[in-house]
Amino acid sequence: MNQATALSIPDNLKPVFKNSCMECHATDGRKMAAAKINFTNWDNYEPAQQAKKAVAICNKVTAGSMPPKSFVTSNPGAILTAEQKALICKWSGK
Repeated sequence: MNQATALSIPDNLKPVFKNSCMECHATDGRKMAAAKINFTNWDNYEPAQQAKKAVAICNKVTAGSMPPKSFVTSNPGAILTAEQKALICKWSGK
């Protein structure tokens, strides 16, 4: 039986997630956002959960729905570049 391997967050993505995602998606972030994806607890997710969440992250950033407009309005530095989105999707395997 093939067991899924953990999908750790690579060093080149950690600052991207810290800058653009973790204000909401972390243990001390917004409860609803952190309940969906919590980067503080990423290593505690089962490998299959990590894979599913990584693809969801790729889909959301590609669609432009994350980070949300309400957040980037007051945090313009959190807007993801096309290169950052591509790195996220490459990491997700999508």
